[in-house]
Amino acid sequence: MTDTRHPGLITPDNAPRLTDLNDDSTPYPAQLTITCDFCPGEHTADYLVPAESTSTERFEIAREHLRTIGWSCDENGDFCPGCAMRPVLAEIQAEWMRQIAKWGVQHRKDGSDPFTYRAIAARSRQNFLDAEANGGATWRQALNGPFFEAISETDPAPLRKALVELAAVACAWIEDIDSRTAGV
Repeated sequence: MTDTRHPGLITPDNAPRLTDLNDDSTPYPAQLTITCDFCPGEHTADYLVPAESTSTERFEIAREHLRTIGWSCDENGDFCPGCAMRPVLAEIQAEWMRQIAKWGVQHRKDGSDPFTYRAIAARSRQNFLDAEANGGATWRQALNGPFFEAISETDPAPLRKALVELAAVACAWIEDIDSRTAGV
């Protein structure tokens, strides 16, 4: 008989027999989904879970398996293999959570001003393109474009897009700093 008393991912070797499922001490199958905290990625699988386990304990069984296939599941959150390779994202999430703990969830006016910043945004973007064409732009130049585009935008959809771009450039800059200072 196959041992069905060990919780974890259901495999052909540990799949419970129907007769075993009537035993109150036998773990039972449960489909669990873990979602990446940064991207829409998710992982769904069938697991054997103890009957008396809490939902937290059941999800930890799934997380144990996910860690074996490249996921990072710890106190910082659950990150798929693509996001787990980006420590800067976990660091940013931790800082964001620290800010929420300190200030609460914040709601403020955008403060965008197209009349003041639209021309600066266009000039910043052109300066970046000119610098790229002449040997490479600096990170400051790369960040200026999306920053001024964001603060010149009053429509929510383009504003959000510019803020995502701004955050992505900031992450790339941080990773570049980390690559230059690795081992220092």
